Amino acid sequence: MMEEIFTPSGTSPLEAHSDCHSHGGGKGGEAAPHPETAPSGSRRKTGRGLWVASKSWLLRFLAFFGIYASSSVCPFCGSPGCPVGAGGAAVIGGTLAFLWQYGLDIIKKGRGVILRIIETSKGGFMLLQKIDHHEIFRPKCDSTKEVLHSIARFEADISPVFPYLNAELGGWDYDQKNQVLLLKLSAGKWITLHAHEIAIRGARDIEESEALLKWIQSQINEIYERREEIVPRYTSQAGLKVMEILKLTPMTNCKACGYATCMAYAAALREGETSIQDCPPLWEEKYREKREKLQAYLESYGWRALDAA
Repeated sequence: MMEEIFTPSGTSPLEAHSDCHSHGGGKGGEAAPHPETAPSGSRRKTGRGLWVASKSWLLRFLAFFGIYASSSVCPFCGSPGCPVGAGGAAVIGGTLAFLWQYGLDIIKKGRGVILRIIETSKGGFMLLQKIDHHEIFRPKCDSTKEVLHSIARFEADISPVFPYLNAELGGWDYDQKNQVLLLKLSAGKWITLHAHEIAIRGARDIEESEALLKWIQSQINEIYERREEIVPRYTSQAGLKVMEILKLTPMTNCKACGYATCMAYAAALREGETSIQDCPPLWEEKYREKREKLQAYLESYGWRALDAA
């Protein structure tokens, strides 16, 4: 069962997805801090975790090694003090300590791989089957906003579908190195996808937040199922440059598009807030070459106009 929580204003521990932090690409920044820019405290916590795990393994190793070494003799010479026997005790002790500490995780992962192979062979594999935890909350730094944010967490790794989602849904920003995909929707809504987490920003109410989560979950599964038919895309709309777009407009500042200048139109076009069709002069024969170059430039970054979710 999916666990769902509505957190009252000001009580959310998930500050990384509040309005205090930027969610866009390019000017907007990253959806979440990358490992190399993470606070030093995060690194200290990671270091402590490794130390605790190493210490636990060492204690188990010493216990198993001591028990085996004190209760057995060398299998070759029959002497209890033989270095070969001690070496064998060390190997067995280390192996038992490793299995004691990590055996359950290995079994769980192996079971997951086997189930995935079986489901794939049946043609019914779903990359994201289960949401383990769904938390809905108001922006912590501005509780007056009539919007909700939410975070869904799960065990499945959805990062393999990111290049295909980026191609099909027109991702705003795709960080391939850190496996973060940002989808920009209409009316200030954003969906940020991580390997084991989905963050949704700007929903009107709980019902819309749940609907957006169901929608992106269905898109993940449907697009992953037909990934062999899709050409993956590793570039994203955030890579578009306003000045490059401007160079390919008529640059007449005629205001026929509804914007005061061609610069304003170019900026809105990059954001997906308008389209090529909204610039009448571009469709004149004398601007045909510019129009075709602009279309090719936008398409190379997976550009799309904002759509309702």
